[in-house]
Amino acid sequence: MGNKSMCLAEQKVNHKDSPDPKWKRSDLVQGSQIQTIDDKENFFKLFKCGDQIPQAKNQFSADQWAKVLIGHNQKEPDMVMLTLQVTEPNFDELVLLGPPKHLRWSCWKALELKNKSQISYENALEVEFSDEPCMLRDIHRTLSTHPLFSECGPMQLGRILKAVCNSYPTLGYCQGMNFVAAMLLLASGCDEFSAFRMLAQLIKGEEHLLYFNYCDGMPLHFFLIKLVHSKARHRWPELSKKIATIPDSFWISKMIISLFTYTFQLDQCLRAWDYLMCRGIIRGLPELILGIIEVLHDDIMKWETEDFGLKFSGYENNDLKVDFGEVIFLARTNNSIRRSEISNLARRMKSNQLIDLLQKC
Repeated sequence: MGNKSMCLAEQKVNHKDSPDPKWKRSDLVQGSQIQTIDDKENFFKLFKCGDQIPQAKNQFSADQWAKVLIGHNQKEPDMVMLTLQVTEPNFDELVLLGPPKHLRWSCWKALELKNKSQISYENALEVEFSDEPCMLRDIHRTLSTHPLFSECGPMQLGRILKAVCNSYPTLGYCQGMNFVAAMLLLASGCDEFSAFRMLAQLIKGEEHLLYFNYCDGMPLHFFLIKLVHSKARHRWPELSKKIATIPDSFWISKMIISLFTYTFQLDQCLRAWDYLMCRGIIRGLPELILGIIEVLHDDIMKWETEDFGLKFSGYENNDLKVDFGEVIFLARTNNSIRRSEISNLARRMKSNQLIDLLQKC
């Protein structure tokens, strides 16, 4: 289970933008230490951060985290993670291995500190808001079978989305935001204030620019689709011919719009989001999609067009066998995207505000 005699940060890297992972494939399979957030008794008690470290599913991850946590007061997780981000050169790699459940949200906040939003949640809620019918419908269709969303979840989600619409009036509401906000609400332990602040950081943060995934024309959405196809043509020429005939709306669009939350089980999505927080959405999202394509390569070659729509029809209905530990490994080792690739593709596309920003990556 990994080379435990070597510091995670000691291994050499190939080049600046595409480092070798600091772990082996086996260190990532089955994901983080404990990430199942469905089918629990007393959901609210167990889901919120606690003092106990749950039984590890991934012993290598558990061992690495145990080492760096020695001497830290885990009752103050935010302070611990901010300290580790400064003192541990391999902090991102630790997060990619999968943080302990009770430290995950603090890890994400530490990673996003540089994008910290100054928007006031309270002020955003005070502004008059005309409920959009589409948003109201989506709220009640979001993770509807999850325990949280049979209780207070819909009300909290509604307030977060209202605050986003008020904070970014030129953006408004777009389908897909509901799944992103819901995932943040779950990961934060139902802390809607923190969930809103994190969403605001993802919307405007320079490594994410999620604003452009949902604004008029959805330029980031279409840019990432183009980037995935471009990389796929170089990696898998025959497979690329197959997926070029499949409507992107059947599968790739769903992953991009919902950041995987619509298409995969929630415990797997948590692992995907560990990667997104470390790598940023602009690079991390297409890298993960390419990793998924690699995992499903043989299956994809056999699927008919309608199979893509069925397989990616929602996490409650699909039977995809995808382990995001494996996907993270493949994303980082085989499908890493250099900043130069992003800026070069941006230059070949029609100029707009997003493209101008991407060219500076």
